[in-house]
Amino acid sequence: MSIAYNINDKPLLFCHRGYHKEAPENSLAAFEQVLEKGFKAIETDIHICKSGELVIMHDFNLKRMTGIDKDIRELTLDQIKELNILVDSESKFKNQKIPTLREVFELCKKDVVYDLELKSNTIENIRIAKSTWHLIQEYNMEFNVIVSSFNPLAIRSFEAISNNGLQSAIIYSEGEGVPFPLKHGLGALLCNCTILKPEYTQLTPKAARKAREHNYKFLPWCVDTIEDAKNLINYDIIGMISNRVDIISKTGLFY
Repeated sequence: MSIAYNINDKPLLFCHRGYHKEAPENSLAAFEQVLEKGFKAIETDIHICKSGELVIMHDFNLKRMTGIDKDIRELTLDQIKELNILVDSESKFKNQKIPTLREVFELCKKDVVYDLELKSNTIENIRIAKSTWHLIQEYNMEFNVIVSSFNPLAIRSFEAISNNGLQSAIIYSEGEGVPFPLKHGLGALLCNCTILKPEYTQLTPKAARKAREHNYKFLPWCVDTIEDAKNLINYDIIGMISNRVDIISKTGLFY
């Protein structure tokens, strides 16, 4: 399965949680900013809520973004839509709601490539995988989507349901809370992913050599300085994920 990346032989620059220099992360306003500023790729996070819809949020818990100490899976979509995303008192992006994946597809359509991170730390893997695949099919997004996760079992479920119909990626990091076996990309051994998504500091010459033996490509995160971007561009990358796409885009190295 091919995908709309490496256009004009340049890797893609993915806006991490949308373009949130001013707008709240993972809000419709942040995704509108992506389109307005002409970026071609977004990274975002998907949860499944109590009523079964796919909602966009990085954290499992709503407190940081809304002030309400509830997990997303505890609330229905109607309950979630009653909440506003927290912003500064002077922000022009007040009254932003937590969007659904459907709303993001309706907004961005096929004008971007999506890296959809499945957020799953329970036995809900099959449910979130099935719902994501069905929505991708409904909007004919098969050539515009990469599906990724820290959880190799979530990727494995998605691959089974989609019959390996999309590019998939394993995310890894040495960060706190990541189980030791998953800190260095070993989750790739439990699925059929074609892309490795490391925290950028883990993309080293040694890692690149090993990955090349298995035909893996890289999608590192979060690359927020020009120096790091220029250093990593020489590896087998399909793109980079960044919080500072406004800076990185000035290199001219990305589409």
